[in-house]
Amino acid sequence: MTDLPIPNFSYNPDLNKGKLKEKFVRNTGIEGHSADLWWCLLLPNGVIRARKNYEWDFATGAVDTISMAVPTLVHDIFCQLTNEGAVPWSVREQGDRLFRELLKEYGVGVIRRTYCYIAVRLNSKNLA
Repeated sequence: MTDLPIPNFSYNPDLNKGKLKEKFVRNTGIEGHSADLWWCLLLPNGVIRARKNYEWDFATGAVDTISMAVPTLVHDIFCQLTNEGAVPWSVREQGDRLFRELLKEYGVGVIRRTYCYIAVRLNSKNLA
């Protein structure tokens, strides 16, 4: 996980929530959609900008570690974007796949990565 960007955030272990202390910008590769909400900006080129004070619930049902910060943050943004109807539901599956890629990029082991990916896919299918 060396040299990978980690957002500036605080973590509340009692609530399993992270809160951004400053904006977070990331190119997601999920292109062709845009949204401008009070908490997030999604550009058509796939860049997301989560605004300062955005809160997310880290890894629901899994142990929260620093290696989970970016994958869960980006995934929660896409979940919220689809839940609020700001982007089509098809983007949710792309967000789930990106979550799995980010888990690998940030050094989450294959067993934990597989468990987390299966959990988000099952949740996404239950919500569809």
